[in-house]
Amino acid sequence: MIEQKSDQPRVAAYLLTPCNSTRASKFRERLAAFQRSQGLPLGIYEEQCEGRRSRPLRNRLVRRGQRGGFDLCVVLSLRHLAPTRSRVAQIVLRLKVPVVTPSGLRLDPNDRVLRWLARERAEVRRSIRREVAAKRKRGERVGEIPSGFRLAEDGVHVEPDPKVQAAMATARELAATGLSQRQIAEQLTEAGHRSRRGGPITHKQVGRWLARVGAT
Repeated sequence: MIEQKSDQPRVAAYLLTPCNSTRASKFRERLAAFQRSQGLPLGIYEEQCEGRRSRPLRNRLVRRGQRGGFDLCVVLSLRHLAPTRSRVAQIVLRLKVPVVTPSGLRLDPNDRVLRWLARERAEVRRSIRREVAAKRKRGERVGEIPSGFRLAEDGVHVEPDPKVQAAMATARELAATGLSQRQIAEQLTEAGHRSRRGGPITHKQVGRWLARVGAT
């Protein structure tokens, strides 16, 4: 890493590299060339596309920025920070420092447009949560149908599935006798019970049923 002079801003760089090693090398070279052209240190937070959802290094970068660990953030593209403008705006606000790219873009956390975009994203998420809660209250389907239920004939609501409910009740009774989850699965399958996809009942399915009962 290049030693940073006292009159230089403290810099952190973030790079999201593709899985292809050749393209990843080109990404690194482009970012390093920009940093050298600006006289900036070359250390970076780098992670691959597989971490696109969790982004642990990006999150670490944000936490460091929130602690005042650097004065400027360098990225090859804003898409490396997040896929949408509103999400980028949120991250820049959390970083609390300007973000620059080799293309000449500069986002400042004090920018009113960024704050507006971040508030818009927050409001959209609140609206989605309210709608999901309302659907659940009305008994409508939200995401994956939970075990023991099925989609009603109207294609909107969910209702108890008698066959699965019976299998779950039998699983609880057999578990109380001391049988293992694998033994319970075998007995349920022999009794004619099937999974949602039509296959045999597995010990993992039995485990989820019992865990769900325990949680309630």
